[in-house]
Amino acid sequence: GHTAVIGFSLTDSLGMFVEFAGAAGDHPYEASLNGGVTYATSADVQWDVAIGVGLTDAADDFSLIQGITFRF
Repeated sequence: GHTAVIGFSLTDSLGMFVEFAGAAGDHPYEASLNGGVTYATSADVQWDVAIGVGLTDAADDFSLIQGITFRF
């Protein structure tokens, strides 16, 4: 898998990003374009929510993505 991301801060805790994501392997190539927001609840915890649109037939047409990142 691979990604290319452009992100920027809106405030100290709020940000936005646009991402190209791809997956290659022993299956048809999957590519999507995703965009979303991030929210840092502390210096060590960040939440994100995104919407994805499939760019290839093998990728999902539409996806909702959520995540959380912890820094140790």
